Amino acid sequence: IEEMDYDLFDLRDPVQDALGKMAARLKRRKVRVVKRGFDQAAPVLGDPSLLYEAVYEVLQNAEHAAKPGGRIELSLRSVLKRPWWDAVDGTARPQIELSIADDGSGMDPATLRRAFDPFFTTKKADGSGLGLSSALRILHKHSGTLEAESAGAGLGSRFTFSLPRFQRVDS
Repeated sequence: IEEMDYDLFDLRDPVQDALGKMAARLKRRKVRVVKRGFDQAAPVLGDPSLLYEAVYEVLQNAEHAAKPGGRIELSLRSVLKRPWWDAVDGTARPQIELSIADDGSGMDPATLRRAFDPFFTTKKADGSGLGLSSALRILHKHSGTLEAESAGAGLGSRFTFSLPRFQRVDS
């Protein structure tokens, strides 16, 4: 169980840190990274080190799945949507969405259903099956969520982080 420090920070920072840590591996495999929407601040409240860990886990999976010479696309945007935890009135609230998409192996429907199950892995010897379940747990601790989608085997995957956008209220 992680201890959390709550700070106001820009989500772009842990994303950049995770990309920096992966830069050598991505370069070695000639995987190109494309970023969209990183010109606007993405203010969130939470623990930057935990969100770094969640982003890093998903980026690792994207790097493993991407074809050599392939591509990973990161997209950041502000949206209005109903948070997963709001079952009361369904009010749309400001959210930050970070999508990480790869052009790699994709997932069939059975794999997609189990993607966040602890200890589930499609990697033969390398994976513990804890990365995505840990990332989801971290997002839930931040009142956010992590969703996966894929059009099928061989068609790539997309993971979308949703976090409450922090809006300062001055009195």
